[in-house]
Order: sequence, then C-alpha cells, then structure tokens
Amino acid sequence: MRQLSPSDEKVQKKIGELQAFITENYYNCTDEILDRLGKMYVGDERMKGNIDKAGGEGTAEFVKEAISVYCQGR
Repeated sequence: MRQLSPSDEKVQKKIGELQAFITENYYNCTDEILDRLGKMYVGDERMKGNIDKAGGEGTAEFVKEAISVYCQGR
C-alpha cells in the first residue's frame, strides 16, 4: 500500500483494522497509544529495521504517517 497516500481510504481502513487487532488480542489500543506506537515504529532502530525488512525500505515511516493521519482525523 506504500504506493498510496497515507491518507488514502484503503490505507486508513487498514490502520483501523490494526488498532482493532491490537485491542482484540493484546490491550485497549486507544488513539493516543496507537499514535505513540507509530512514532516508536521509526524511533526504535530495531523495530524500524524489522518493519522495513518485512515490508521494504520506508514501510515503518509510511505506517507512522498513516497512523498519524488516522489519529488526527478522529
């Protein structure tokens, strides 16, 4: 989905699904927590490396931006 804008409807739907998955399987993932997770995805080099390894260079930054748009729009 990186070829899309972080604000694209399809991307934003996936972010909502990510938040729901975290809430259903781990803990209540509020918008504030989700936004901080997004920042951690690029702030922690190990996490960033793992995310980029799985999705390609720039994936962590893309997801951080998409999460930020999602949380600001709610």
